Amino acid sequence: MEWHFHGKDREKSLVITKDNILVRYKKYNTFEELFNEYIPIVKMVFDHYNIIGKRFGLRYINNIKL
Repeated sequence: MEWHFHGKDREKSLVITKDNILVRYKKYNTFEELFNEYIPIVKMVFDHYNIIGKRFGLRYINNIKL
């Protein structure tokens, strides 16, 4: 079973499975904005469901347009 949640224009998504939590951003303005949305979501899921993960990380691509 998987739960999928999406932002208004599907610019971000959250997928929760038995073994994983995936947060995906297709577009964001700053790392701080991304981080400040990401951490509370993951913390809430961990606290509510008493999940003890083996790994925890954040991957993002910093696109620099010249």
